Amino acid sequence: VQALQNLDSVILFTRGTIYWEGNEPSSSRQKVPSLVKREYFNGFQRTVDTLKKSNVALFYVTENPELQFQARSCLPRPFNFDFAQKCDQALDLVLARQRDYRNELSMLADITILDANKAFCSEDRICFAVNSKNELLYADDDHLSVTGSKWQFKKLIKPIYEKKFGKIPMKYKERQQWALLDTFDWLTPTYDNPQTETTVYSWMKEAQLR
Repeated sequence: VQALQNLDSVILFTRGTIYWEGNEPSSSRQKVPSLVKREYFNGFQRTVDTLKKSNVALFYVTENPELQFQARSCLPRPFNFDFAQKCDQALDLVLARQRDYRNELSMLADITILDANKAFCSEDRICFAVNSKNELLYADDDHLSVTGSKWQFKKLIKPIYEKKFGKIPMKYKERQQWALLDTFDWLTPTYDNPQTETTVYSWMKEAQLR
């Protein structure tokens, strides 16, 4: 990043609570947490501090609401025995799940927090998996679909970016590609297995790397 020319902003995305809780609202299965919360946010602040040296505007998009159901259950297809007529959930449940995560985010310095809940939850405090056009915004219980990624860009990222920097100097097709690359790729990795600094260090030591 520090070597790039004409870079005026960086937008960061990560998951949240699942890293240190090891569970998801849609499943009763308990996994071993992959990160220690304090180490995660200490590392996050160091990342911000490093990027800030490049004199760029930093934005962080919070994790989108984790669903208590699989997105496929919202599709009325033949043999879809999981089909649910109700494909939304209360914002209060989402906020309860995100409480510690959001408290830690509020203490980060030198970065603007963009609240993804505002893109996926209504003024009635209901979070939805399907938009008003009956388009599915999720690929599963927490990862966004392509449509959901575009939705997030349009509802959350674009307005705030344009307020700060003015109109995005890109054609419509370029904005679509930007939204897909910058959002979808970050939120839907096939192999997402974050590790702590301690674990990575032990691997390097074991491999005798210096």
